Amino acid sequence: VLEEYAKRPVNHVSFLDACRFVNWLTNGQPEGEQDESTTESGTYLIGAQGAAVIDHNEGYKYALPSFDEWYKAAYHCNDGITGNYFAYAGADLVDPTMANYAGVLGRIADVDEYDFASAYGTYGQLGNLREWADDYKKLGNEEYRGVCDVDYLFGEGQQDRETLLLNMKPHFSLNLPTNHNEKTGFRIVALPEPTSMVLWVLCGLCGGAFGRRRTA
Repeated sequence: VLEEYAKRPVNHVSFLDACRFVNWLTNGQPEGEQDESTTESGTYLIGAQGAAVIDHNEGYKYALPSFDEWYKAAYHCNDGITGNYFAYAGADLVDPTMANYAGVLGRIADVDEYDFASAYGTYGQLGNLREWADDYKKLGNEEYRGVCDVDYLFGEGQQDRETLLLNMKPHFSLNLPTNHNEKTGFRIVALPEPTSMVLWVLCGLCGGAFGRRRTA
């Protein structure tokens, strides 16, 4: 890895790539060929045709977050069982010193480039990258997976930043599980104990605990 990319979140990964990484973590980070003991099973079962079974295997330790989980970790005020949410990820007012939004950097931000975190301790949810979600929808003959982001990312948009900020809101979309591009990565939900979950930013930034609710 080039030095300038060493601290950046991984991108150019498909949903299946993300599932395989989750499986590898669940299986204890083993070495060896790609098979059911390393990357092809664990949390997700990767089929012969490359399709990932969304239902989690019993005893899984890691997973991709659902959109509900991603949204709650970013926007909820973390004040108990309430319906209180911030206007933006982690705050009611934001500025360019808090996140990589509206082309502030013109590139993907390093995982430690901004100190601002949500009420649950997660980073990078005000922009930076789209992230794969553990959600599923079949349209016609195609099976799609979820993608979480805000309405625009780095380097996009011709409006002034203030106008873009006013229009910034969480966004859920669908993509084919084999697709990948420079603006899509992922983060991970970990299950350290039966009653709580932790949302991780890939590259090791830990988030806070919150309730897990399945949507797929």
